[in-house]
Amino acid sequence: MTFRAGLIGILLAILINIWVTVSEFAVRSSLMTIAHIPVIVLCPLFLLTAVINPALTALRPAWRLTTVELFGIFSMGLIASTIPGFGFANYFFRVIIPPHYFASTENQWAELIFPYLPNWLVIPNDNQALTWFFEGLPDGASIPWDDWFIPIFWWVLLVGALSLAGTSLIVLLRKQWVEYEKLTFPLVQIPLIMIQQDDAHPLPPYLRNKLFWIGFSIPTFILGWNIINYFIPDMGNIPIGTSFVTNVGIGRDFPVVPIKINFLVLAFAFFTNVEVLFSIWFFQGTATLLTGLLNKFGVSAAAGTNSLNSVMLSHYFGGFVVVVLWSVWTARRHLMAVFKHALGRPSKLNDQEEIISYRSAIFCLVASMVYIAGWLAMSGISVPVILVFLATLFILFLGIARIVAETGLAYLDMPVNANEFTVGLIGSGNMTPPSLVSLALANVYARNWRLFSMTSLSHLLYGVRAIGAQQMRLFGMLCIAGGIGLLTVILWTIYMGYNPNQITTFAGAGDGTGAAGVGYSQIIVTWMKNKTVISSIEQYFFGAGVLVAGGLTALRYYFPAWPIHPIGYAIAGSNVVRVVTFSIFLAWLVKVIVLRVGGVSLYKNTQPIFIGMLSGYVLMVVVASIVDAIWFPGQGHSIHTW
Repeated sequence: MTFRAGLIGILLAILINIWVTVSEFAVRSSLMTIAHIPVIVLCPLFLLTAVINPALTALRPAWRLTTVELFGIFSMGLIASTIPGFGFANYFFRVIIPPHYFASTENQWAELIFPYLPNWLVIPNDNQALTWFFEGLPDGASIPWDDWFIPIFWWVLLVGALSLAGTSLIVLLRKQWVEYEKLTFPLVQIPLIMIQQDDAHPLPPYLRNKLFWIGFSIPTFILGWNIINYFIPDMGNIPIGTSFVTNVGIGRDFPVVPIKINFLVLAFAFFTNVEVLFSIWFFQGTATLLTGLLNKFGVSAAAGTNSLNSVMLSHYFGGFVVVVLWSVWTARRHLMAVFKHALGRPSKLNDQEEIISYRSAIFCLVASMVYIAGWLAMSGISVPVILVFLATLFILFLGIARIVAETGLAYLDMPVNANEFTVGLIGSGNMTPPSLVSLALANVYARNWRLFSMTSLSHLLYGVRAIGAQQMRLFGMLCIAGGIGLLTVILWTIYMGYNPNQITTFAGAGDGTGAAGVGYSQIIVTWMKNKTVISSIEQYFFGAGVLVAGGLTALRYYFPAWPIHPIGYAIAGSNVVRVVTFSIFLAWLVKVIVLRVGGVSLYKNTQPIFIGMLSGYVLMVVVASIVDAIWFPGQGHSIHTW
């Protein structure tokens, strides 16, 4: 990792966090950080490999960025992208801002919440800090940074501890996932192809394939046409993309089936195993049918804490837990060897390939978990609740990372939220008010399915081995990228809110952060006034999910040719996956046809089409965001979403 690559990575981290914040809060354009490898990282990578690096090569070949440098820049951008927007910042500001600004006689927050609210974790309004944030800074006044410092300080420490715990877990499991289980990490396959270079030619190999440009032209034409339509409405839209959905009904009591094409999901899914793809859309279909049948009998609306379709969420969460625990069980021998190695006992393991040693990883994991538990206790959560909450939280974090590593799902969120599940499992009536209040504040990280699950890091560690750069000093640069990204998004969001120089198109960033977070505080009142608990029928369905997933896992273990993968069952309750299932089905169908017609050779030959499709799509999404910022500030067009 050279100095110039590190400098470019830092600048990219700053740019990503500023642009995403402006695009989502001020411009109201596309959500560019919602994927596990998002648009805001893929577009700079495409520009680096397709435009900037060839230009540097033409000017002076010695200036050309190497494959390792390109990967390092991509790595820093990917880690930085886990912070702005729906990576972290949206949840963070929606939790720490609303309590002292939106409190009213009607919502009873002052009576029910404030006596138990840890003031060192939320922004006060005693000095009009929140009033000015939402309504604009008065003439002559300065930004009240002091009111923000203490809450941000304590939250940043927790973010660091959670990130360190996640990093340590991934380091301990990397060899198991990459070398023993040989997971393919489909999401990182396209970036790895894009950074490949040919010393004899200024253009990378992927750009010199004609099929790439065929794939590139499809989303470029469609999105380009729709962007022109912003200015000439009579042209009409081409109704293809994430903004256009056709809901197909199959019966009165059955959920509609969303039909839309997501180019990002489609491109990545083409690199996923066909059995996994089949299992995903197959179990999404069975979930739709089962939900409809339960609706007919009035079962799926049973009272509980998981909301949405609580019975079905509980059912498939049971399957999710089984898949996660089974992955840990299959890694037991490796983990025992890791512990022996960390203790200095004879071992065949070599941790010099890891970004930190096994001994350091175990120490950091233990230390960070102790700190997290102490932080939660200081915030008001009782010890038994902390144990249940942390167990649930890290099952979810680990599960997301493990499942994405095998499925290549660009979008995969939490099947349940750990804080809400904890309340339902123990029962709000059995918990103290301080525990309930602090669990609501946990929405900062309990809903976060990108930053703390360490999905990005696990893919980067796979990529380091794939390019043969095991000695690459990645850990320090990733910490720098994450730290600078976090600092940038916090300072820039606060600055935008007060808007002292009137640089944005609205008076307060709170219009896009705080108002939407009212529900995160209001849920405390719901928990206090209503004894929220997982109902008996939810418990039965959770148990049924455990049995079904256990059975599917056993079938696959004892009969390797068994075609249905339990991983599809584990995520069948995800609404985000349901929305993109049609794109997954298309990828499966095309891949099956290609493999049957021409085998692996034809499959590899058709990959450039999907690389081009992804490149054209991410480029046009960013172009559309720039167009929105210039001509439609505050009234942007969200052409990229789930």
